[in-house]
Amino acid sequence: MRFAYHFWDSSHFLVGGVIAFGLLLIVALLVRDRVVRRCAFHQVGDESLVRTLIWGGVTTRRWIKGTLFLLAMVCMGLAFARPQSSRGTRLIPATNLDVVLALDYSKSMYARDIIPSRIDRAKVEVARLVRQLAGARFAAVAFAGEPMSFPLTSDGAAIVQFLRQLEPNDMPVGGTATARALRRAGELFSRDPQAKDHVRVIVLITDGEDLEGDPVITATALAKEGIRVDVVQIGGKVPEAIPEVNEEGKIIGFRRDEQGKLLTTELSAEGEVRLSKIASLTGGTLVRSEQGGTGIEQITETLSRMMREELSERVEYVFSEEYAWPLGLAIVFLTVEAWIGEAPLRKQRKRSLRSILFSSLWLSLLTGIGCNKWNPAHPFEHNAPLVSKAVDALDGGDASAAALSLEQYLGAGGCAEGNIGITPSMEKRPAAVYDLALAYFLQAEGEGPPFGEEEDGTQSAKDSVAQKRIEKTQCALQLIEKVLLEKGVEPSSDWWLLGQYLKGNLHFLRGRYQKAVEAYEAILKRTPAQEQGVEGGGGPESLEIARRAAWNRAIAIRRVEQAPPSPPPDGDLDGGSSSDRDSGEGGSGQGQAKNQQDQQESPSDAGASSEPSEGGGSVQGAFPDVSSPSGSPSSDQGDRILEQFEHAPTVQQEVAKKRAKARQLRGGIDK
Repeated sequence: MRFAYHFWDSSHFLVGGVIAFGLLLIVALLVRDRVVRRCAFHQVGDESLVRTLIWGGVTTRRWIKGTLFLLAMVCMGLAFARPQSSRGTRLIPATNLDVVLALDYSKSMYARDIIPSRIDRAKVEVARLVRQLAGARFAAVAFAGEPMSFPLTSDGAAIVQFLRQLEPNDMPVGGTATARALRRAGELFSRDPQAKDHVRVIVLITDGEDLEGDPVITATALAKEGIRVDVVQIGGKVPEAIPEVNEEGKIIGFRRDEQGKLLTTELSAEGEVRLSKIASLTGGTLVRSEQGGTGIEQITETLSRMMREELSERVEYVFSEEYAWPLGLAIVFLTVEAWIGEAPLRKQRKRSLRSILFSSLWLSLLTGIGCNKWNPAHPFEHNAPLVSKAVDALDGGDASAAALSLEQYLGAGGCAEGNIGITPSMEKRPAAVYDLALAYFLQAEGEGPPFGEEEDGTQSAKDSVAQKRIEKTQCALQLIEKVLLEKGVEPSSDWWLLGQYLKGNLHFLRGRYQKAVEAYEAILKRTPAQEQGVEGGGGPESLEIARRAAWNRAIAIRRVEQAPPSPPPDGDLDGGSSSDRDSGEGGSGQGQAKNQQDQQESPSDAGASSEPSEGGGSVQGAFPDVSSPSGSPSSDQGDRILEQFEHAPTVQQEVAKKRAKARQLRGGIDK
């Protein structure tokens, strides 16, 4: 237990002071009232006699009312401090680091005060920086009078090669425009859609001789966008001659102006102040080159430490708000205090009416605060904010937003190239795992023909649309098989049935109808025993899932029979092959009440236009005989129950009538 609002903190000191002053004022008023009363009693006569005549011996009631009022104030103060209880831990994934290397390529970088030269030494140190910051993304800006850039990439060798092959003589415009370089670096971040979620750093390497523009203004704009600028100032304050270098890289003399005077480079006081402001405004650091060095190695150590300590994967404690408990107690205390009179009731109709109105007001407030999304079956349980956001997104048809919220809640790194990170918290949260797999299913369904509709046969399995569908279904299958079915739930629970049903639908969506049949049969092997009352049986929800599985299984078997003898591979990420993706019906995932209303007639569109008896016959012929333990139904009884499932009304009709049940099947409560 902890308190999120600390009145003694400097940030909350003003509010805490106001509350403390209010409490002291109330105490002072109560003390003043008591003193005034005693003085008045002494003026009238004997204090004890006057007190008895006025209060009639009801001092105990006054003490009880005062105690209840005091307790209510204490509970309100506790509620205002926002008590929180620990709800466990969650894994915070690592945050990527994006670095733009802005290197000065003006002619003054040919100076030899740093061996072998400023520019050559800077290239070597930049290459070392890239090697040591493994895992970060890099971009490059080479600037003189005009900047040249290379976009953000994870290929650090490409950045090193880009900077290594350039020379100051290659720059089309001479001079030093630091403001333009910083502006171009900010544009590289804004062009990359992933950069906004990463830590962004610009490493500015220059000798400080800015000949045009005001980089301080540009640095202020970068600071507003949350971009940090670390400045490496190369060169000293002592004038240094600038060599003249030919196209072959050989020194042929020293640079001179039109009057023949030797050109030198040095850091001016104005340039030093300008570089310092750039670093301080953006929260970066300014490193000056020392004798024989450039200072880039210090920036490398700082960024490396940041990646290890601040941006690495970490475990965070999750707390839930518990202010409702002390607030509810405060309301109860005030309600009881209002019902207790200062004297035994005689004929105080007006006072009774006022107490009833006052208590009714507090009870209505308690109902409005405590009963928001309240489930009577689980009065002390509530969804985590991210889970509630995901369920609302699924209800609204936004599978991408739901997947993003659930990935954050479970600490998963997201679905990338058909793989998703499995975290220890997933085993304890099967409902959230199922919802995330369902969100991936809906995303995969949106990448191509809807579930149960026939493909035109002309689309290659290797195109971008089919590849996205394969990646999403592969991630969903990993969640279902490795977490939900293998570790997350017991085979006797309804979550196991839901996982098997979604697994079958995922294989069906991929066109792997034989594997879909196996998943559906796993449901049907268990559910007939439940119908007969065998131990471990389920309720109406289990039978509804079984009816869906039976219907989908019949269609999947029909697709297997209609498949050509040598089906081509589907280009799955796991290297498997599948049958041709014909059309099929059977629901688009557990709990899609909105989409299922549009699919009530889909059996006829899915190649199942014959009478239900035809589908039933097909299922009976394909369902394998399974040896049953003693007490379980016989094979004939299982076939008869299976036939009843297939002749039952479609799941789409049932869900359309009972949307509340469908939503419960899909978005289970997660604690």
